[in-house]
Parts: sequence; C-alpha cells; structure tokens
Amino acid sequence: MAQVGHRVDYLAGFCCPVGGLVAGKPRVLCHENEIYLSNGTEFVYVYDQEGKVLKAVFRCPDQVWHVELLPQPRQLYILCAHSGIYCVSLDSSLFSR
Repeated sequence: MAQVGHRVDYLAGFCCPVGGLVAGKPRVLCHENEIYLSNGTEFVYVYDQEGKVLKAVFRCPDQVWHVELLPQPRQLYILCAHSGIYCVSLDSSLFSR
C-alpha cells in the first residue's frame, strides 16, 4: 500500500491550470531541444527543434486532455478522456533511426 500512496502524492503534483483542465485545449511543452505538442485530439507530437523534424507521434485511445513531462527519468504522462493516465518512456532508443 505504501507504493500506492507515493503514486497518488506524485500525481497530485502535476501542474493543473487555474480553473481545472479544459478538454481539447492545446498544450506545448519544451525540454532541451524537443517540443511536445498536444492539440486536443488523440495525438501527441514530438518535434526536434534543432533539426526541425517530427521525431514521433503518439496516438492515444481517446482525446488528450493534459500532458506533463518528467525530465528525469524522461517520461511523458498523458491524461486521456474516458481512459485514464498513460506513461510513455522517452528513452533515447525509442527515437533511434
């Protein structure tokens, strides 16, 4: 049960806009030379700012309501309408060509 408590405490620390989450509101996150874009659909896009190329597209099972980036370890948390929170590891091998 101790693990569940830590998990709840951790998720409670997510940044939430004043007034709560707005379904379908676009969100842009930047970290180092990567840009993470959620445009209110079921997709989350990862762009390389230096190379100006699309690195990855994550398709979620439902509309994305909110995204949060955890730089260490590199993880992207995605809150989807009607289906919960998903954690995507942004390990460098994921983006290898």
